[in-house]
Amino acid sequence: MTNRRWRQKALWTLAALLVCSTAALSAQKPVTVSFDSVVYGDNGEFFSPFRTGETILGSWQRVEVAIEISSRATLELGAYALERDGSEHRTELARPVVSLVMGTKRHRFVMGTIETGDRTWGIGPDRTTPHGLLPPLAVETLWFSRAYEAGVQWRTNTERFNQDVWFDYQKVITPEHRELFDGGFVGRVQQSPSAPVALLYQFHVVHHGGQQYHNGPVSDSFGYGPGILIRHQVPTLGVASVEAYALFSYDRPDRQQPDLTVLGHAAFVRIAAEKNGWRGHVLGWHGNTFKHEAGDPNYQSQYPDGRNVLPGRDYGEAGLTRLIQVAPTVELEASGRAHLVQGKWGYSYRLVGTVHLDLWHTTTP
Repeated sequence: MTNRRWRQKALWTLAALLVCSTAALSAQKPVTVSFDSVVYGDNGEFFSPFRTGETILGSWQRVEVAIEISSRATLELGAYALERDGSEHRTELARPVVSLVMGTKRHRFVMGTIETGDRTWGIGPDRTTPHGLLPPLAVETLWFSRAYEAGVQWRTNTERFNQDVWFDYQKVITPEHRELFDGGFVGRVQQSPSAPVALLYQFHVVHHGGQQYHNGPVSDSFGYGPGILIRHQVPTLGVASVEAYALFSYDRPDRQQPDLTVLGHAAFVRIAAEKNGWRGHVLGWHGNTFKHEAGDPNYQSQYPDGRNVLPGRDYGEAGLTRLIQVAPTVELEASGRAHLVQGKWGYSYRLVGTVHLDLWHTTTP
């Protein structure tokens, strides 16, 4: 048995032991055993030089035992696994879930395995990104391939203020490669949850570095900007909204070669309407030398060979999404989009099934 398969087997054995020990734990502390799963199929057909079309089929699962130590402290233990259909490996990624969650539902601080796979801002493929980042800052498929993150996180959720601040340490430095981490914050300020106007802001950074070994360039890539959201109830369309962001980028691929640093700016506008499980949207983008390492290549002002696109980059898309509530904790989302990438058309479609189960819950005797 290879080391990879042995580690995967040991991880799932540990998860099974945690679940089986729930009864003993519940005699002392409140315990919740939960299971989350996402099954997805995504196909993109792009015919421009910026982003390669691909088909992604797979799923990820997370089983978790949450032990409530006190009203302000919870220990979460479990396992996460990512599968990719057609892969040579049974599991592409298997990781332990170990989190210490402190605080309340309004303000909570997470250390260890952080919270990544939820969708705070609603349905639609253009919204399904890690932490709700805009697609120019985080390509959407990361929500499938990187739903596991570890580091620290601070989340705030009140009627007037929503914010997610996180640091994800992805790769430790070795003699073969630099360390890698990303972090950022996404926020919304509003008078109330139903207020017609909200102020928005986003920031994201990707860093390659480390001081122990000198085995490649130290790089930094920043993307950030403020925005505004306007919402209104329209009798026929439901909740109609307009979002507008002014975004900026600072991409430094090598700190030793400052002449390679690129500064950029862009405008992002999204119009949407949502009613009875249906959502339609159109969005437009114009960027000037905008470049961010984690962003969707359809938005970047750079060809694959490194040449900048001058004078500017244009991108637009239109999509329709349908959310079906199959069961109280089971949802199926189907969507299709048309993409206009620098004057060239493409299309994509997606199916996403999500499941959340509370398998066991006990309270203090």
